[in-house]
Amino acid sequence: MRSIVLYDNRSMRKVLLLLFISILSSGIFAYKIKYVEGFYSLYVENFYKYPEDVNRNIYYLKAALDSDFRNPLYAIATIKDKNQWEKYRYLMYTHINLKLVDSYIQLASVLDKHEALFYNEPWKEYNIKSLNQAELYYKEAEKHWVDAVEWSNLAAKDEFMFLFINELNFFEDESYMIQSGELNYRKIIEKHLTRLNRVRDTFKNMDKNTY
Repeated sequence: MRSIVLYDNRSMRKVLLLLFISILSSGIFAYKIKYVEGFYSLYVENFYKYPEDVNRNIYYLKAALDSDFRNPLYAIATIKDKNQWEKYRYLMYTHINLKLVDSYIQLASVLDKHEALFYNEPWKEYNIKSLNQAELYYKEAEKHWVDAVEWSNLAAKDEFMFLFINELNFFEDESYMIQSGELNYRKIIEKHLTRLNRVRDTFKNMDKNTY
């Protein structure tokens, strides 16, 4: 009698993701996907993600940062001169780093704990380990925030003051919000880390008398 193996949706998604990445890395599609724009096009955003989806997006976004840009003729915006080409690249790097910030914060939120209740003591070590991993993700997010600000500063140079790339209007808005201080992930991340440290200390101080 043939045995039947059942997979839940989460396990199947993980298997398919690993299979896809292994195929992608094998070279079969490498000649097609080797530019910033190519990897960025694989980044698919949605509001309800499993952790595997976030990891997939991080893979694509980091691959984009490690790749060269296409010839300006094939950019995702119309490029007519060298100034536009330069600002285009700065805005792309700003946007991609911001998406990495978002992605790492999403990963951290899965593992983060907003409070440590007395009856959580039996799972103290598990919770501390989870918080330690969340902290690493927050710090990765912070690194990409620093990079996003640096690229935004370049996109905001005086020579680009009156240069607006209409097809990247959302990217332009992101950069403007960074420059104006309206968007500040550093404050958000620091707030998360402060709370995380407080909750972790509470777990560390728990003992058998706590529960």
